[in-house]
Amino acid sequence: MNGFTGSVSLVVATNSTNLSCTLSSSPITGGSGTSTLSCNSNIVGNYLATVSGTSDGLSHSLGVIYHIDPPPSGFNIMANPVSVNVNANSAGTSTIMVSPVDGFAGTVALALTTSSANLFCTLSSNSITGGSGNSTLSCTSAVAADYTATVTGTNDGISHTTSVTYHIQDFTVTASPTSVTTLAGTSATSTLTITPVNGFSGTVTLPSAVNAGQLTCTLNPVGIVLGPQGTSNLSCSGPAGNYTVRVAGSSGGLSHAVTVSVIVQDFTTTATSPTGVNVSLSASSTITVTGVNHFSGTVTLSDTVPSGLTCGAITPSSVAGSGTSSVSCTASTAGNYTLTITGTSTTLSHSATVIFRFKDFTISASPTSLSVNAGVTGTSTVTIAPLNGFTGTVSLSFTVSPAGLNCLLGPTTIILGGSQSSTLSCTGTTGGYTVTIAGTSGSLSHSVTIGVIVQPVPADLTKTVSSESDIAPESQQHTFRDPRGLQGYYVFYRQTVSGNDRCYYAYSADGLSWTVNQTISDIASYSGMNSCSVAYREDPANSRLVVYIVFTKPDTITGTTHSIRFAIGFIPDNTIAISWLNSGLVRAASSTEQMAYAIIARAGDGYLHVAAAYVVDNAGSNSDRQTVIVCSSNTPDPVANPAWTCSDPNSSFPFAGTTIANVTAEQDPRLGRHSPDLGQSGQLHPLPRLSRG
Repeated sequence: MNGFTGSVSLVVATNSTNLSCTLSSSPITGGSGTSTLSCNSNIVGNYLATVSGTSDGLSHSLGVIYHIDPPPSGFNIMANPVSVNVNANSAGTSTIMVSPVDGFAGTVALALTTSSANLFCTLSSNSITGGSGNSTLSCTSAVAADYTATVTGTNDGISHTTSVTYHIQDFTVTASPTSVTTLAGTSATSTLTITPVNGFSGTVTLPSAVNAGQLTCTLNPVGIVLGPQGTSNLSCSGPAGNYTVRVAGSSGGLSHAVTVSVIVQDFTTTATSPTGVNVSLSASSTITVTGVNHFSGTVTLSDTVPSGLTCGAITPSSVAGSGTSSVSCTASTAGNYTLTITGTSTTLSHSATVIFRFKDFTISASPTSLSVNAGVTGTSTVTIAPLNGFTGTVSLSFTVSPAGLNCLLGPTTIILGGSQSSTLSCTGTTGGYTVTIAGTSGSLSHSVTIGVIVQPVPADLTKTVSSESDIAPESQQHTFRDPRGLQGYYVFYRQTVSGNDRCYYAYSADGLSWTVNQTISDIASYSGMNSCSVAYREDPANSRLVVYIVFTKPDTITGTTHSIRFAIGFIPDNTIAISWLNSGLVRAASSTEQMAYAIIARAGDGYLHVAAAYVVDNAGSNSDRQTVIVCSSNTPDPVANPAWTCSDPNSSFPFAGTTIANVTAEQDPRLGRHSPDLGQSGQLHPLPRLSRG
């Protein structure tokens, strides 16, 4: 009107839900146009349909009255529901209802059509008899979209139709990227997107983990609630290789999958172990880096060098993709050395080990210190031993300093496979000498030094003075030299000095000059001793010798009974004098035991054993008897006064109760294997006596 050219939007409203209306077009553009109003109802009655037009604040409407008359005798057909929402590949149903009009009782044939070949439908019954009945419409589709299924009923030329709209819903799963390249030990990631199709809503469930061969993958999150689209992160790691990862999302009966290609790259590091060489020579190893699965990164090489091995730089120090390098090492000490080669490239690191074997030989002598009298030949065995598989010929030579010592060495050529020996023999005039023996093989050379002391024939130990009586014959003198040659010589004896009859000891560093009459332990508190005896052992763990002494004494200076006492002394490796602990009681004697002599021995298991002889007075008789007592320490190798267990002199032990007229006790009773009554085990080793002169 009056040049109006705007766009008019049309809407239709009815006064009853029983009347269904549609407009053929809306809006009307350009100011003028037409639209067709179509209305229908299955219910007889009068209805009003109102059409309203609006444009920029203008509004006009008009009403159309529909008179719905009853149909002539026949039937009606309806669907319930007329709209079905269903997931793809799932069946959605609607009930097709046929009802009679004006007493209709005929048979209605039902026919089915669809709007797309993608929608597949069936009817539970293709005909309705008696004018009234139902048939179930069931439709499925694999493709999400909106479809229409139309059912037509016919009888004698009368035809009616009803339609059902199917909203087929679904979701999709996609990945970005679909191909990922990564390094071993580093995660490859891809984003999975789950998108609803045609209004799909619900929860799509993803697996929490997926394995593809040696590749392990995880997803987060695993439950996607769709209205809008959702995402989940796929993360995969594993050793070098090509993998195809398939991830499926499911919701109800729906399931969709996506595949992601994962390419994992890596490299390997290997190294050769060279053959063995002599110390101070160089040995080389070849290092090989090999790219795996098209790896092309730069690998930087480094090494971890053990103590004692000296290595040059790795050349070259880096390799691109694949290649070789080398390293050379030396050592001054024979042995097998493990060099660790490590290749690194960003997050990747691989190591290889190289065994360097260096060979040598040793030269040693036993003993390394000789002490001989003038005119006597001393010998030492020189041993040449291969180290770490050394083979070859070793030539021996020697030098003597100073002059005055004549030596021979033979053989002087040693062919090594196993250990071999040569003998050094020397004799000379009084003095101290050094013999140096050298062994050479190619560039290798080693030496050993032997000290030789040539002594004059030893003089007497000492001469007694007016205050000293001669050394008692029952002294059980015992001489020993420190077995390791660290201290010197020791003599233990019983002697009367200034009227005191006690045990003493003397010591000498060289066997020529002696320090005599040294007091033992707290023996100065006791006099009238009848015997003293010594044993000793090495104690290398504490760098010392341990000396054990047993002695007998009267209980009083003028008494007739005797007891057995024991003391421990220590000789540290850095001195020669003995430090003593206070003595302790081994066994007290009874009043009838008139004399007692004792010796001590150390068994192989470390227990100490004391054997003592007693003369027992038989009261009222001219016949006495000898009794042998054996006492054993309750602990092996004691370093403090131990407890002792002694045999019973009145038992059936040998000599117990033997009566012999005018018997005199002998010193130094000897035992072989000791009595089992002591509860110990082992072999006793009695100490030898030294006679005077």
